[in-house]
Amino acid sequence: MTMAYDLQAGRVRRFLFAGGLASVLHWSVMAALMGAGAGAHLATALGALAGALFNYLLQFRFTYRARASHRRSVPAYLLTCVAAWSLNSLFFWLFFRIADRPLPAQLLATSGVAAVNYLIYTRWVFYESQ
Repeated sequence: MTMAYDLQAGRVRRFLFAGGLASVLHWSVMAALMGAGAGAHLATALGALAGALFNYLLQFRFTYRARASHRRSVPAYLLTCVAAWSLNSLFFWLFFRIADRPLPAQLLATSGVAAVNYLIYTRWVFYESQ
């Protein structure tokens, strides 16, 4: 195995760990809002927003150990979040229509969005940090 592979594997593990923590926050907010009577679509949208804010901090410092300025990283991250939020909403809508259950729909949506986010973060948002 090469050093580049080892570095990449470590980054993937950190990305998944940080994203997992952000997803726990997302799902916790979603569950709390649904428990308070909010609809599933609104609850997941607001949960995704809370998770995104937490995720930026974790990805910037922990996963990518970014040295870039927030002035450069924040706009790229926010644009990525808009795309990811839209993709999450689309995936959730699609899977919710199929399963008619919010938990499996959100699990599938989260998995799809995570894969897309890793590629975008690595190749654009935190690219200068590599």
